Amino acid sequence: MSFQWRILILIFFVGAGILAGSVIPAPVQGETSKSGSVADVSDAQFEKNVVRSKRPVLVDFWAPWCGYCRMFSPVVDQLSEDYRDRLKVLRMNVDENPETSRAIGIEGLPTALLFDHGKIVKAWVGFVSQEEMKSYLDHFFDKQKPIKTPEAQ
Repeated sequence: MSFQWRILILIFFVGAGILAGSVIPAPVQGETSKSGSVADVSDAQFEKNVVRSKRPVLVDFWAPWCGYCRMFSPVVDQLSEDYRDRLKVLRMNVDENPETSRAIGIEGLPTALLFDHGKIVKAWVGFVSQEEMKSYLDHFFDKQKPIKTPEAQ
């Protein structure tokens, strides 16, 4: 087998999460993140905790076998910490909760969806940098601030 083929196979296995599992730990179902602010959500809880939420909700759709999901997990943890007063952040394991991910049409992992009043307002598919997500979230929350008019002051 040529060297190039070996490299391609290695890249495939790392992308599939087979080799990444020994390097980057997966989020554990039923536990919160290190910051203590990212909780799991199930198919049964999705309607209550996401669709009917009064606050915007960021949902990280992931799977234990997904290497990119493992790399993305710390980004979600940090966003949860940074926006804790304005944003609810949840994780959904798509292997254990297939109904919601199928109904929404999740096709790639990781996928992060931002919900506002039960509607998807932004989707990130694949590994996305924390800076890119923060840029969008900052803009999103700036748009929600009430406009001050001279009469209101």
